[in-house]
Amino acid sequence: MAIIAYPLNNITYSAEDAQTYFSFRQNGVESALEDYVPEAGAGMQVTISAGLAWMRPEKFTGFSVASTAATAVSIEESDPTNARIDRIVLRYDYAANACQIMAKTGTPAAEPTAPALTRDGTAYELGLCTVHVGAGVLSISDEDITDTREDPTVCGIIDAGGDTAVQSVNGISPDGTGNVTLPTGVMTINDQEPDGDGNFDLAVIEPRVSYNTTPPYSIQLQPNTLYYLGNYNIQVLNVTLAAPADTTHVAEYHFIFRSGATATVLNLPESVILPEEYLIEANKMYEVSICENLLLIQSWGVA
Repeated sequence: MAIIAYPLNNITYSAEDAQTYFSFRQNGVESALEDYVPEAGAGMQVTISAGLAWMRPEKFTGFSVASTAATAVSIEESDPTNARIDRIVLRYDYAANACQIMAKTGTPAAEPTAPALTRDGTAYELGLCTVHVGAGVLSISDEDITDTREDPTVCGIIDAGGDTAVQSVNGISPDGTGNVTLPTGVMTINDQEPDGDGNFDLAVIEPRVSYNTTPPYSIQLQPNTLYYLGNYNIQVLNVTLAAPADTTHVAEYHFIFRSGATATVLNLPESVILPEEYLIEANKMYEVSICENLLLIQSWGVA
C-alpha cells in the first residue's frame, strides 16, 4: 500500500505525487465571467477566451489547466441538408500528456445531438459549449452557442480555490461571514432537491465553504471537514472548534486561508498548542491542521 504525504521536507516528489494533493478540488473553470468564455469569431470560428480551469480525472489525480491567450476554434463546414451540434471541449490527452481546446463535430440530423464527452483512459474532457451549426450556414453567431461551463455534469464553475461554494439554502444566501440561518425542514441546497432518501449529490454541492470580502471572518470549524478560505485576502480570522459528535475517533480541524499584503491576524482557541516558530506572514497561503489541540501549519507564497 502506497501512502503519499505531501509536502514533507527532504523528499523528492514526482508530478503524480503532487497531483494527489490537488485532487481534493473538483472539475471546472475558475470564473464564468472571464475563464474560457465562448463567443462567435470570424466566419466558422468560435473564440474561447484565456482562462484557468481544473481537472480531476481520477480520485487521486488533480491539476490546473491555464490558457494564457484566447483560442480560435474552427468549426467544420456545415451540412447542406441537416443541422448538427458540435461541442467545444478542453481536452487532456493521456498519450500526448498535454491539453488543448478543440471542437468535436456532431452528426447532421433532423434532430441533432451534441457529441458525448470522452472520459476514459485515452482522454479527459470538460465541455465548454455546444455550437448549433445550421444547414448550409457560412458563419457562426453568438445565438448559435450554448455555454455549458456552468453545468457540473460536463464542466462546472469553481471559486478561486477550486470548489463550488454553497450559494443558498432554501433560497437564503449566506451572510458576510458565510453563515446561513437554516430554516426548519431544509428542502433545497443551491436549488438542488434531495433524492428519495433525503440525500444530496455532493459532486454538485461540495462540502467546502467560501466567504465574501467582508472582514473580520469568524468561523466555527466542524471536525474532519476541509474549509477552504483562500478566495480572498483575510485580515482577521477568528476560529473556534466545534465539539465532535463522535468522541471515539480522533477529530481533526483542517482549513486553508490566504494572508494578503497585510499579514492575517489568526485568533485561535487558547487550548491550541502552537509550534515554536509559529508566524503568519504576508502574501502567503496557509494550510492549518489542528489535532489533539496540536497545530500543524505549512505555507507557500502567492502573488
